[in-house]
Amino acid sequence: MNRTRHDRRVRAVPGVLLVSAGLLVPAATAIAQQPSRQIEEIMVTAERRQASVSDTSISMSAFDSDFLSDFGMRNQEDLQNYIPATTIQPYDITIRGVGRAARTLGGDPGVSTYFNGVYSEDFGIASTEGGLFDLERIEVLRGPQGTLYGRNAVGGAVNFISKRPTDHYETEIQATAGNFGTFEFSGILSGPIIKDVLRARGSFTHRERDGYIKDTSPFGDDINDLDDRNFALALEFTPTENLTFYVRANDRRADRRFNGGDGTFPIVISQNGEPMRDTTNLAFGWRPTPEGQTPDRVFSHPVTGAAVNASRIRPGIDSNSPLNEEGMRDSTTATSTTPNYAFGFDPARAHVFDVKNTSADDLLVDTNGQYREQFDHNAVQFAANWDRETWGLQYTFGYSDFLYQRLTDEDKTGNTLLGSHDFYVNQKNYNWQHEVQINFNIGDNVNVTAGGFLYRSVIDQRLDLHDPIDVQGRYQDGAGIGTLSPQLVGAFLEGADFSDDEDPIANPFRNEQLDIFSAKAAFLSGQQPLSINGSTQLFAPWFGDRGTALRQGIETDGTFFAWDNSVTTDAQAFFAQGTWDINDQWALTAGVRYAKDKKDGQERLFTVLEVPSLIEADALGGLMLLDNPLEVALGLGAPVLNPNVAQAFADPACATSQLCLMNVAGGAMALDPEDMQVKPIGPEGAAVRFNGAPLALSSYLPLKDSWDVWTWRVNLDYTPSPGHLVYASATTG
Repeated sequence: MNRTRHDRRVRAVPGVLLVSAGLLVPAATAIAQQPSRQIEEIMVTAERRQASVSDTSISMSAFDSDFLSDFGMRNQEDLQNYIPATTIQPYDITIRGVGRAARTLGGDPGVSTYFNGVYSEDFGIASTEGGLFDLERIEVLRGPQGTLYGRNAVGGAVNFISKRPTDHYETEIQATAGNFGTFEFSGILSGPIIKDVLRARGSFTHRERDGYIKDTSPFGDDINDLDDRNFALALEFTPTENLTFYVRANDRRADRRFNGGDGTFPIVISQNGEPMRDTTNLAFGWRPTPEGQTPDRVFSHPVTGAAVNASRIRPGIDSNSPLNEEGMRDSTTATSTTPNYAFGFDPARAHVFDVKNTSADDLLVDTNGQYREQFDHNAVQFAANWDRETWGLQYTFGYSDFLYQRLTDEDKTGNTLLGSHDFYVNQKNYNWQHEVQINFNIGDNVNVTAGGFLYRSVIDQRLDLHDPIDVQGRYQDGAGIGTLSPQLVGAFLEGADFSDDEDPIANPFRNEQLDIFSAKAAFLSGQQPLSINGSTQLFAPWFGDRGTALRQGIETDGTFFAWDNSVTTDAQAFFAQGTWDINDQWALTAGVRYAKDKKDGQERLFTVLEVPSLIEADALGGLMLLDNPLEVALGLGAPVLNPNVAQAFADPACATSQLCLMNVAGGAMALDPEDMQVKPIGPEGAAVRFNGAPLALSSYLPLKDSWDVWTWRVNLDYTPSPGHLVYASATTG
């Protein structure tokens, strides 16, 4: 049952200006005018019933299939130039400044996205299916839509509507070719299977393109290519004239070498504070230049503007300085726990991008062959409509799942002298939803839409930084402290007393190999309570990772940071909206919605830390420099200083650095007899530790919360004459 106020219908308008005020305030007046020249009218379902754009008192933009085809629309970013007050990013949309506050796993968008009336958590998935091919129209609603589009619609709502199967046979083939090997091939086949009863529509889209950012390494193809395929099949069954069933399913696969996600890029703009690639230093960072020495660089103090002399940090020597008078660490000389993977790289292959003076030929990268991104997306939309003379009932079901994977070379170099710094992402999304909606009339001038909404979403995400090559075994192999083995370090830590009379806690240190699930298991078994910040944390010596730190997804050797998260969202809502046609010119609309969301999530983290305090401690700090630490610890012998450590005292810089002495004792650094300075041995030696003793951390943080809210809408329409609409609206979202 679709009820329309025929007295206010106009055949065609060239455009509609509908302006609403913002959140919680009355809307400004908006007028739709009809000049002498007329164009085809667009029918929309912005208010969950079919009406023309000019009869819809919502600030909106609508684009039909002819517009999308005539203007060559291929993706969501092409739409941005035609939608007022809207910006579109690769995966998100912002309307009137309202969008996704943070792209975190539990975060929701500020603009809701629908595909054939089914809610989608990800604008990027819904807006790129099939390259906008075979769409009937796109509706963009601006401002809060808190009654009929209640879920995450504070900024607005976007609805992508596919073309329905036809009563007549219809075929269409499109092909496009261009430079960089661009080729797009799309087609549809539609028509009746059983006349007037069953119709079908099939469509496909295949888009491919070569990369246009040249990869000068021998490991892979050029970057920013495209291979995107989508297949869809829709059926429409009409057993009676007032009963309709519609179902559509699609399968999409996309695979490309890409230029990085939001905020990342494989092209290096600067490094270590300079506009060039650093290939000569093992680690990044600066330290204050000692008095009387020539600085490597002069900086300006950000507050006083005074010149500050700086020298490069000495890897394995300079780290977090001791505690100052306030008990805080001075981080001005702190270094990273990861090495400079461009160290020893051929400078001719170390491309740096000049922002000011560039051309297309300057876009060069050198990688290990990664930068691969893959989508696998499946979705089903089902709708059943039962229309009667004075009422109508509609049921909508939606299911969607997608798997997103990416593998990127985060060190942005094809150099493998030390290893590689790779980033793997694996995210799986599933969601189901049900909506029941009833439309009915009360008398001749009141129309009501009411219904209920039920939704569940499950998201599992894995983020994994790893080194699959790891020449020195920095992450794949176990690491002690100086001459102490990992097992001996663990024995000391496990036996330490961490209890407090007022707030006793279990000792978080373990003498065993940790993985990403260790902390959760300890919490669930009662071995380790939640800490003050709500998480459970376990520490252990670094026993290395040979693909065992993670127990789901692909194996990644040498994982040094993994973040495994999951969120389950359950939502329900009830809504009602009615329109009272007061007379031929005036109409009043009022609506209300109640919504409740519940989120249940968990964060699991696994990483390696380099802790300065352990090597500064008297017990471990002294033992780690000995040639016989176990005998001394057990009281079975006199201490014997490691001979390499004894030689290292000849370098004053090392003699005063506990970090340097630990690296020497562990076989990572040695005294150079030519200049009498302690230096890293190189790839054939052990991995240099840049901050302190390597420890494994496994953390578990359970999260749970729920919210509920009432939203409403009041709208007054005034139609002074056909072709003119003035309205004022107040809406919450």
